[in-house]
Amino acid sequence: MNPWLALLVTLSALNPFAIAASIGPKRPERFALLAAGIVGVAAYAVAAVTANDLLRALSVEPETFDVAAGVILAASGASLLAVGPRPLSAEPQPDGFRSLLVPLVFPLLLAPSPLAVAVLISAREGWELAAVSSGAAVAAALLLVAARIGRSRAAVDGLARLLAALTVIFAAAFAVDGIRSV
Repeated sequence: MNPWLALLVTLSALNPFAIAASIGPKRPERFALLAAGIVGVAAYAVAAVTANDLLRALSVEPETFDVAAGVILAASGASLLAVGPRPLSAEPQPDGFRSLLVPLVFPLLLAPSPLAVAVLISAREGWELAAVSSGAAVAAALLLVAARIGRSRAAVDGLARLLAALTVIFAAAFAVDGIRSV
């Protein structure tokens, strides 16, 4: 997998447009964006660095994980494709330090699909590529949120669904590749 493809897979799994649509037109404070970026990049770096140890500890071969990651990506992509991004504006917002983590980091930045992609890329190509592509995807998502792109609801919804369709395509490719390799 070349670096551009790794970045595209990671971007489609994280889906910065869906994150921006979920946040909506409200711009989080700069400190909240910075904190979310640090936590997100650190979490993906840890996932990338520990991916092979995690798979070994679970007695899961990388090829088998390809199939599992394909299933996770397919479910996530199909859900977003069918329903669209879910706005979080109606959800009650926590106060204090938790407001830095919820909802921007959890559940938006740290979700099963991009974490599975980070582990998959790390197991296939090395932790460096997984960490860099995940960091770039987190940065892209936070830039879109900071730019308040969520104001253009119809455009952002369409772009989020387009990336969701791409995620489903990648899911099928990973699952088929994993099945062929086993």
